Amino acid sequence: MKTKIVGVGILLACLAASSLAYLLPVAGDQVAWMVQSRTAVGILISSLSFGAAWWFLSALSGFTKDLRIAYRLLVMGVVLFGIGLLQLPVISLFNLWDTWYVFWGVILLPSLVSVALMYSGLRKFGRILNLRSRFMSWRILMLTTAVFIAVMVPAAHFLTRFPAEGLEVYHAVLMWCLAAFLFCAGLASRIRQNIGKAYKDAMRFMSIVMIAYAVAILQECLANIVFDPNGPYAETGAELLAFAVAGFLSLEAGRRFYLITAPVASEALSKVSPEEIADNDYVESILRIAELASVPGDIDPILDSLREITATRHPGIEKALSGQERERLMNTYHQLESYLLSKEPVRRLTAADIRDRVTPAFRALLASDDQTNSSVNDSISNLP
Repeated sequence: MKTKIVGVGILLACLAASSLAYLLPVAGDQVAWMVQSRTAVGILISSLSFGAAWWFLSALSGFTKDLRIAYRLLVMGVVLFGIGLLQLPVISLFNLWDTWYVFWGVILLPSLVSVALMYSGLRKFGRILNLRSRFMSWRILMLTTAVFIAVMVPAAHFLTRFPAEGLEVYHAVLMWCLAAFLFCAGLASRIRQNIGKAYKDAMRFMSIVMIAYAVAILQECLANIVFDPNGPYAETGAELLAFAVAGFLSLEAGRRFYLITAPVASEALSKVSPEEIADNDYVESILRIAELASVPGDIDPILDSLREITATRHPGIEKALSGQERERLMNTYHQLESYLLSKEPVRRLTAADIRDRVTPAFRALLASDDQTNSSVNDSISNLP
């Protein structure tokens, strides 16, 4: 509930910030409401990128150092891209098109750098998981960009209805962004396929965000070919709405990433004795914490005992676990817990984080075992 309230608050803050654009003065003889509308959309996109950044950064303390670096690169890229899109309406608002900032192409730098940062972040994430994919190759990305530029720039030159100076350079930058976003989407999708269950939902949304940005880039290319850059479609900010949609999606992607490390509302400890714990508590607890592993292949050997034991069970036939089988499953649990505490490459987990996810009865059993072991250790330490 708390995350939903925070999410609504961030969304309302973004909408409120964008509405302030209608209070700004407009330079020259431009149509005020059109320029203000375009500025409002730009502020909305930038605000959404900052909101997404807040979600991402709020969760980073629960992750390993390498993952924190990867997501900081991604977040810097998202924020810089949002700021880059804000430039256009601001320049229109104050009529700064004839300044050196625009003339020398400095205006294009945020777009060039931001997508490189996003790709670098996701690529580092893939390397943490030892992912092998063509989407991990800078060389293939550059070749893809070159092909896109070779096709799109001449096509835009001959097909555009409203030729403008510097349009070819702008389309070349857009093709770099398109290629990078497609590679980011491919990387996010490949990560989702290979990562553990606890991370799949967040990575699915990350893939959707990158696809949404790629679609927005394509829309921008077509808009520059079909529509007058000084017409209502551009002046009112309608051409930026696709980027706003991607911004809303990035905000949700950030929230889902945050939920990976959000505290789990653990159920109350069971009052049953260890002898009364159901067989299913063992199996379900192990499966729950297995979802926390970011590299499922690493824990496959640990789960062999669970597979061997459950393979002897048949639907509709009740068969209680033997004492030896319960002992094997408890050993499986402790091996999993040890892996998650010391070898998990993505998360920094504590024993409490792990045990909050098991069933109440199994947690009671673990607490009882811990108390017993502590008493035994105390007795040994007190020996003369």
